[in-house]
Amino acid sequence: MTAATISYNSAGITSAAGVISLLDEPQIELKIFALNKLNLIVHEFWAEISDVVDKIEILYEDESFEERELSALVASKVYYHLGAYDEALHYALGAASLLDVNQSSEYVDTVVARAIDQYITQRIKLCDDANDITIDSRLELIVEKMFQRCFDDAKYKQAVGIALESRRYDMLESAIMKSEDIPSLLSYALGIAMTLLQKRTVRNTVLQVLVRLYTNLSEPDYTNMCQCYIYLNEPQTVVNILNKLVSGSEDELLMVFQICFDVYESATQHFIDEVMEGLGIKQKKEEGTAMEVESSEPVKPSEEPVKTVAQDSAIDKKRAQVGSILSGEIPITLKSQFLIRKNSSDMLVLKNCKDASRNAVCHTATVIANSLMHAGTTCDAFLRDNLDWLAKATNWAKFTATASIGVIHHGHETNALKLMSSYLPKEPASGSPYQEGGALYALGMIHANHGAAIIPYLSEQLQTATNETVNMEDVWDWD
Repeated sequence: MTAATISYNSAGITSAAGVISLLDEPQIELKIFALNKLNLIVHEFWAEISDVVDKIEILYEDESFEERELSALVASKVYYHLGAYDEALHYALGAASLLDVNQSSEYVDTVVARAIDQYITQRIKLCDDANDITIDSRLELIVEKMFQRCFDDAKYKQAVGIALESRRYDMLESAIMKSEDIPSLLSYALGIAMTLLQKRTVRNTVLQVLVRLYTNLSEPDYTNMCQCYIYLNEPQTVVNILNKLVSGSEDELLMVFQICFDVYESATQHFIDEVMEGLGIKQKKEEGTAMEVESSEPVKPSEEPVKTVAQDSAIDKKRAQVGSILSGEIPITLKSQFLIRKNSSDMLVLKNCKDASRNAVCHTATVIANSLMHAGTTCDAFLRDNLDWLAKATNWAKFTATASIGVIHHGHETNALKLMSSYLPKEPASGSPYQEGGALYALGMIHANHGAAIIPYLSEQLQTATNETVNMEDVWDWD
């Protein structure tokens, strides 16, 4: 019997038994013919073919068999239908070039997804553990083909996602540079890096790649560059950018202001202090928000043009404006005005909660709810109108009630000490230690992230306090 004598009609076939029987023939041509036909009908007759999958595997393992890749592809499809996806991927890798990743089918999508997952796992182990892990070149080839498919189909966001997960920073850069909208894709990659990448070293490496790409743009995006530098903890680089832009055009000055707002919102207090120091802007602790501007420019050689007094004055004025943003003076004022103007809390809800509270837990929950509803608005009417009810609080409930004032008045530093004077520690000690501890805690929340003016007072109170509640050691031991 030869392949030429076999009549085959795929449309009218009702069983694969006849084709399967050809696998037992001694002639190599018949076995190859059978594999070709099984490859066409495997998705319909995989149940029958699964009974002889071992014969197909034997053909794949026979290095002298000239169609090993074809037998691997048929075996892979059988295992796919059996739900054995690891085996399906194993034989799909053996199929090499016969596996067309550009084909649109559930089988291809499943195998490729499995390959990418396995590749990502191996890449993570390779990058994290630095072990002698060798990634299968066939697996890497499939992933490379998928990257190329994404590029050909202009699905650059998918390529960025795969590159970030597999830590293929070269492909990340290629995907971004091939895009028709590079700034948009850079912002997309930055968002993913800051929200989904948990490992600090990986995130920093990605941010360094993005910074390089931002720098190479025809018009560098200094705003997003500075966001990267904030998370990379490079305050001096931010200082250099601000120094470059602050003496530029009006548009560049506006960009400086935007960067400063971003730094204030995103950076730590230590980072902000270093930026201000680098810009020659220092905050006088004894004067609250008053700013002192010092020139941070190096002395110019004698042959350089000397700046006029008017020019120096204009730059100092700009630096003072920058300082007022970084210190929190302007952001706090704008935020407070917005919160006060848009305050639409329902006092009736709080009143009903208060009337319904019958135990300490409900009492404390109502106090906390009030502080969150009125955070930053300075609206403490509920507390002032219910002093007798608040007086029922004892111990840590009293601490919480007093500390909640700090949430309500967050950012309003000017009269903070005067506001909390009734609750703060006094000599001789006469008030409730829980109330005094809560008052100090409230001062800390009022000055959160910009507390240079209040830190000396709080430090003095904590160092001289003899009561453990005022010292607040127990607060930090909460589990």
